[in-house]
Parts: sequence; C-alpha cells; structure tokens
Amino acid sequence: MAGGFAFLNICHCEVSHYCSSSYPVPASPPVNVMATALSSTEIQVRWNEVPGIDQNGITMYEVFYLSTLDLVNGSILTDSGDTFSVNITGLEEFVDYSVSVRAYTSVGPGPFSDTVLEMTGGGGKYTYNYNIFTALLSVLTRVFREYATVH
Repeated sequence: MAGGFAFLNICHCEVSHYCSSSYPVPASPPVNVMATALSSTEIQVRWNEVPGIDQNGITMYEVFYLSTLDLVNGSILTDSGDTFSVNITGLEEFVDYSVSVRAYTSVGPGPFSDTVLEMTGGGGKYTYNYNIFTALLSVLTRVFREYATVH
C-alpha cells in the first residue's frame, strides 16, 4: 500500500486501486494534549501522535497558544513528525493560556486538537507584590473578624 489507501470513489479510483491522495493532510488531530506550567513564564506542551490510520505521512506539528488576556499569542513548529513536546517561553505571569496542537503533512495542516488551558505560575518580578497583597489581605481579614466579634 505504498501508494496510499483505497477508498470508494474518493479519488474517482476503482476500489481495487490505491489513490495517492485520498487524505493528503492528517485526518484527525493529535490526542491527549497536556500543558504544564514549568515556571512563571514557561509552559510545556505534550501530546500523543495522530492515530495511525489518520496520519498520512506527518512531517511536523504546530503548537498554537493564546493568552486569555490577548497579551501573547503565537505558534511553534516542530522540526519533525517525531517530536511530541515543546516548551513555550516568554509568557506572562499568572495568565491563563489556551493551547492546541495540529499535525502537518507535506500537503498541509490537519485539524487542531481540543484546546487545553494552563496558567503560568509566579516567581518573577510580580511575585513580591503578590505576596505583599496576600499578606495585607490576610491582616485585614483578621482585623475585620476581631472588630466584628467585639461589636
């Protein structure tokens, strides 16, 4: 079956012949897409390959990301169809990012995967202010509770 797959009249071929372009792009998206924040500005994205029958000669993957605040968006292309993870760097702290992945063949891209969400953590320039805010909120809550029990 080096020439492709036999499908009923998809390429105007007889059932007994193979069509070289039955599905020139991946027919389904990568599966089990996962995103994990590694730091305040970096998220790792991992996925499993497109199911075998739907691959059609995958040459690379594209990881698309978009912040919920529309501050950062972009995409990363892998070097090959054998790569199943990328790290997205240069992100904003404490921001949710939606991430999806799609596979390419030499003809073009297939469908995007379902979107996953991941939030970057703290640890950079805003962590100090965040910790001060959290401490201040805790003190104010305690003062308010004490005041409420006295009056």
